[in-house]
Amino acid sequence: KCLHDSQGINNIVFSVRCMSMSYYSLVDWSKERICLFICSTAGDGVPPVQAREFFEFLGSGNKCLKDTYCAVLALGDVSYPKFCEAG
Repeated sequence: KCLHDSQGINNIVFSVRCMSMSYYSLVDWSKERICLFICSTAGDGVPPVQAREFFEFLGSGNKCLKDTYCAVLALGDVSYPKFCEAG
């Protein structure tokens, strides 16, 4: 993909991959500079089954994303008290 700055002068080129969070161990996180995570919430604030190991990996104090710009899009159902808690 290619983005242009506000003046349209400089191009920013990056590759895009879409994958399940269950494949997190296949990623060399030291080479990732920008990540967008899209995550739903299952039930009352619980990550989906495919993402639970990745959540544990991040929650273990792992600093793999310390040099990475990250954004999260959380999806959930407002009828639950902890909707979007996983995001």
